[in-house]
Amino acid sequence: QVGAYRWLLLSFAVVDILISLVHFALMPVIHMTEYGYVFFGYRWLEASTDEGVRASILWVLLFYQTFVLTAFHYVYRFVVV
Repeated sequence: QVGAYRWLLLSFAVVDILISLVHFALMPVIHMTEYGYVFFGYRWLEASTDEGVRASILWVLLFYQTFVLTAFHYVYRFVVV
């Protein structure tokens, strides 16, 4: 009786696996300063700036996608149950 809920669970699992792989490949570092912070990928320091920016944006998008999927999860459960 899982129905359409399995697709939500599957997408949540796939995004979690992807964020883990990108996190391992990027090794993101955040350095706090007095007026803000600097974010960079530790393993991408030798790569070009464009590649580093793309990898960082991919990590941030996947990181926040987990929050979006969690919100969908709660809304779906509220509506169905």
